[in-house]
This record gives sequence, structure tokens and C-alpha cells, in this order.
Amino acid sequence: MYAQILACIDLEDEAESAAVMAAAMKQAKESDGKVTVASVVPEFGFSLVGGYFPDDFEAKMRAAAKEKLDAFADANGGAAIDRWVGHGSIQRETLKAASEIAADLIVIGAGGHELAEQIIGSHASRIVASAACSVLVVRS
Repeated sequence: MYAQILACIDLEDEAESAAVMAAAMKQAKESDGKVTVASVVPEFGFSLVGGYFPDDFEAKMRAAAKEKLDAFADANGGAAIDRWVGHGSIQRETLKAASEIAADLIVIGAGGHELAEQIIGSHASRIVASAACSVLVVRS
């Protein structure tokens, strides 16, 4: 049913990420599909804030995220899991990853734990509204 599954994780929320990965792996097993695990490194948004950090800070953040994502994928799915690290808007980068791998299903955590997400809306709700494929929202 799902040939390409994108599991979107938050490297700062281990419990939710593990639940997302378990759901993605279950769907892959039932469908004989392939899982790509993805995470997004947020951007600072404007140059004023970025000016306070060293020039190589962004590259170091991305490298650290890749290392963390590799460790997570190895522990929660093994070497057969593809990995994808984006940088920027979580919604934009998630949809970009889904497009690049031709995802049939996006698996994402519900999030919404922080007050700002409850007021403005979660990343998951915006992805559900914008995705070109099915989205499975996992509550941990």
C-alpha cells in the first residue's frame, strides 16, 4: 500500500520520535515499503540573529543533526533506513523531502506540547493541510 514512507522526527523529542518511527516501520512492514527518516534543522529566520553566531555555526548544526539522525536511525530501524536532513521551515522541508522521495505516506508526531503551537497551530496540522499524500499523525 505504501512504497515510500517518510518518518519525520524531532531530534529533541525522543519519546515522540520513537513512536513516529515505530508507526512508520509498522506501515513499511505491512506494505513491504521503504522508510526514510527525516529531521529539519530550523533556520534563524533573519540575518540580524545569524550575525551573532560564527560563520560555520549553521554547517556545524547540520552536521550534528546528521550525526544524531544516523544514530537514531541505526537504533530504531537499522542500516536499511534512508536518512534526510533539511534546513529551514519544518513544513516546507518536510514537503520537499516527501516530494524528493515520492512519498506515499508521511508519518509525523502530533507535537502541540508548547503553548505557541497550541495557539498558532502545530507543524503537523500544517503538513496535513498541505501534503500531496496521506499523513499519519502519531500521538505519543
